[in-house]
Amino acid sequence: MKIRVELYPVGYVIAKLYDPSGRRLVFKTEDELMEFNAEHFYGSHDYQHFTHYHYFEDSGMLAVKVPANKPSKIYWMTHVPGYGFAWLESDNGGKGYLVDKGRYVTVNLVYDSAVTMLNKAKSFVSMLRSQNVPLSANVTEMLESAESLLSSAERRGDSEKAVSGWRALREIFKAWEQAILDYSRHRIDKHRMGIIALDLPEGVRATISLDHVDFVLGPGWSPEEAGSYWRELQRFSKTGLQWAITPYHAMRRDGSVPEEAVFEQVRDFKEQLGFRRLFAEIHDFRYPSPADVYGSDIPEPILKDLRIYNLTKTIEMSKNLARSLITAARKHNISFEGYVVAVEYDQPFLYDYKWRVFNGMEYLSPPRMEERLRWLKEVAGYVKELDPNAKIYTYLSGLMPNPFTIDAHEEWIGYQTYSSTHLIEGARYFIEHGAPIDVVGFQIHIPLSFADPLNPIDVYYFMDDLQKSLPSDVRFYAAEFTATSRPADGFSTIEGAEDINESYQAAFLCKAITILLGFPRFEGLDFTLSLDTPDKAEGYLREDGAPKPAFFAVKDLFDSLVYEGEYPEAPVKTLAG
Repeated sequence: MKIRVELYPVGYVIAKLYDPSGRRLVFKTEDELMEFNAEHFYGSHDYQHFTHYHYFEDSGMLAVKVPANKPSKIYWMTHVPGYGFAWLESDNGGKGYLVDKGRYVTVNLVYDSAVTMLNKAKSFVSMLRSQNVPLSANVTEMLESAESLLSSAERRGDSEKAVSGWRALREIFKAWEQAILDYSRHRIDKHRMGIIALDLPEGVRATISLDHVDFVLGPGWSPEEAGSYWRELQRFSKTGLQWAITPYHAMRRDGSVPEEAVFEQVRDFKEQLGFRRLFAEIHDFRYPSPADVYGSDIPEPILKDLRIYNLTKTIEMSKNLARSLITAARKHNISFEGYVVAVEYDQPFLYDYKWRVFNGMEYLSPPRMEERLRWLKEVAGYVKELDPNAKIYTYLSGLMPNPFTIDAHEEWIGYQTYSSTHLIEGARYFIEHGAPIDVVGFQIHIPLSFADPLNPIDVYYFMDDLQKSLPSDVRFYAAEFTATSRPADGFSTIEGAEDINESYQAAFLCKAITILLGFPRFEGLDFTLSLDTPDKAEGYLREDGAPKPAFFAVKDLFDSLVYEGEYPEAPVKTLAG
């Protein structure tokens, strides 16, 4: 083994922290720092490489390392009282921190961050005003309030500056979020809403009922347990869910499946669940180790055959699966909406590891990105040959680009070989290298880890970056979409965790869906879970089947967008369909 060690000179930004009351925060142990914000303090000059904080136990001093002699920013995660969780930036009023090797500067981190975030929010609002986007009056009021707070505290002591900084941050994020929601509603009205006008003879009445709307809403994976509540949400999107046909239980040794197994699944989805928007799933079989607990339904003889990784064999079997699915669909007059490939393909997971042989020894390793790319190009290209009208959907894992996810990947040795840093990078890698992808499907889980969106603003910028990074003909779909109503493991012990409750979940879902709808190339989402479980509170129903505020919030949102009922003798505005 050869290891190359590169040393980079750093300087230090000593962060003076105060709580919202103005009390100086001195962390006696790293456990206290963990309880404050899970130790999420980073420095960077390019948002691609991150340095860490350094904690001085004797003094409780917190210093964030930054690259020496390069204008750098501080990135940190915190709970903003009155708003919620957010990633903050501090950049010395736009100039960046320029520190010599081994030297340091001392900053009031809360105040400096409020100044930076105010500038970012004002820039966004200014862009909207230049496009004549109607904004709520309180957007201007809150930004002016934040600016006044920071200006009046500029020459005061550190404690007072921090108190004003916390108050300003609340106003900044609330204004920023409101502006994004205003912009999203403006784009929904412009790109998704239509007018129904009927010229009826005297005495004739009409009832409007849309067969489908310009958006696919999948209410979850528990239709039987969720009962009438599931049906109530499904009515907004009568074309049904993205439910992939996966007849692996009947797979033959060459990867193909009997046509009757395909037809049986289609029949069940249509007759029992009422789905009409059907997909076929084709992946590289995810064959695991014999001790795997993933619960794969691939027959054991096939798993045994595939134990030692053979990309050529995998591609051949995947093509056989594709051919048998398409052949069965034609014979039984099944219309697949598309083919789901690249399932959670941008990140390596434990169940995704492959058996390999080296010098006669077997070992496990993640699949390499170049192997995934070759599989994806060949299999997706083959599907297009068999069915030129087929749509190819990905199903990527969903890591958001933020300091935590990027930095976590950098700690791997040779991570570029096995993984993309985040979802946007993964999607771009496959498409730029020739994979014929029509729709980028991904996951959003809010907030289950620090790799997920922490607030609606994160959802907007993720979608905006995704759309700007990919060709204009690529569309988007949230294959999994949830928000939790109780703190997940990563959040349960940090400040502000008590704010994650059922009301929080309902508000987050409503805002996030509004933001997603505001992107014209976004075509739908699935609620992953209908019911809560003992381990997860991501459903819109409680474990006993009772509806949570999230159910009514989502229902009311779509009721406000979709008109159904008696024609009111005047043109009706409704979600197009």
